[in-house]
Amino acid sequence: MGARGAKRADAPPEQGRKIRIPGYKLLKRLGTGGQASVYKAVQLSMNRPVALKVVPPSPDLKATDVARFLREARVLARLRHENIVGAIDYGEIEGLRYLVMEYIEGDTVLDLITRDGPLGARRAVEITLQVCRALGYASKYGIIHRDIKPANIVITDENRAVLVDFGLARREGSDGLVTIAGVALGTPHYMSPEQIRGREDVDIRSDLYALGGTFFHMITGRVPFPSASKAEILASHLKDQIRLPEELPPDVPEDLFAIVRKAMAKDPADRYQTAGEMVGDLLQAVERIAGASHEESGEEALDLLEEVTERAGRGAPPVMEQVRGLTEERDRLARENRELTARLAGVRKKAKELLAQGTEEIQKLRRAKQEVEERRAALEVDLRAAEGRREALEEEVRRRERARDEALGRIEALVAEQSALEARLRDAEAAAARSAAEAASQRKAARARIRDLEERLAELEARVGRQAEETEEARRERE
Repeated sequence: MGARGAKRADAPPEQGRKIRIPGYKLLKRLGTGGQASVYKAVQLSMNRPVALKVVPPSPDLKATDVARFLREARVLARLRHENIVGAIDYGEIEGLRYLVMEYIEGDTVLDLITRDGPLGARRAVEITLQVCRALGYASKYGIIHRDIKPANIVITDENRAVLVDFGLARREGSDGLVTIAGVALGTPHYMSPEQIRGREDVDIRSDLYALGGTFFHMITGRVPFPSASKAEILASHLKDQIRLPEELPPDVPEDLFAIVRKAMAKDPADRYQTAGEMVGDLLQAVERIAGASHEESGEEALDLLEEVTERAGRGAPPVMEQVRGLTEERDRLARENRELTARLAGVRKKAKELLAQGTEEIQKLRRAKQEVEERRAALEVDLRAAEGRREALEEEVRRRERARDEALGRIEALVAEQSALEARLRDAEAAAARSAAEAASQRKAARARIRDLEERLAELEARVGRQAEETEEARRERE
């Protein structure tokens, strides 16, 4: 199986909408959880299998879901560790967000328990040591996982334990962008009391609490507080002490439960304060199980574990197998004479001297590696910011183009309106010209009539004058 932390579902990727991501070919769905689905895919450019986690666009998709998905990608981008699933790429296409991760071939611890029952003390300790190593590394960058559980630990064929599903991870002291104060996030069977209360100031001690519950599950085959009621489970984590099962597997010593009890203490101050402290007790448990002796503890034990695991990655046997081999070697050496013992002590003394000489150089290399990773993380943040600015500029260009198109539309409308007004003006001028011609013709006709009337009036006046003269003449004649 690949990197996963959700329930299984081997459904094809096409469900309602066919998922297409350039550069990748989806093969099958590995699991779903919340708004996300995980697929096994092939990265075409490299011809290698990858795990592809997608969050498709949906009306039910909340801003916190998107922020949590982006936070998971950024967290994994900061972490490079053989016991932590690696991130390869992150992107968005047509509203579909995707995260490309290393494909881990193997089964989850939950699969192994479900199939085989309790894993046994040796294997459980070996797995827990590797997860401690992953948590110790993540804590150097202030990262807390917040969902440690058997379903989120994948075991490869080489017995490498890989921590997956950082969907609830966050940095210590962050602003709570993907959390809601007072709301519990996590898996009820393994949540710490402070996580159940929804506190935002959880730290690695909360992850170690969940790891203690996971360790208990591995060695007993059952969860710390079995119940069908979620409320009862959470209440038990808040107030009940973890109890030993009535029947222990024969290979599980009772003192392993001292580690569980300390890891799962109700008060964070009573727990292991660092992953290195838990590693120290686990290695002492290895001594008792294998009959060997170990003087290293705490952070020194964590460094030792890193060296052993590094050798395991190059083909050496797993941690527990090495312990058994060292035990047999110790017994053989104990049967030899005192001279060989003295020579061995001399070799050990020389090795310590060499180790002391190389410690400063190792620290320099670690600091340089951390600086490089921090610079890479800063560059990735700058790149994201630049992409954000580019998207903002593209949106501004599109807005201005829309404004230009709207202005051109208004200009075209004004030109059309001007043309209509000019046509109406020409019509008005033509009508005015016709009216002026008709008025001139009417004025001319009126003047002609006036002259005619004046002539008739003069003629009438002349007639009246003549008549008056004739009347006067007739009157004189009568007299």
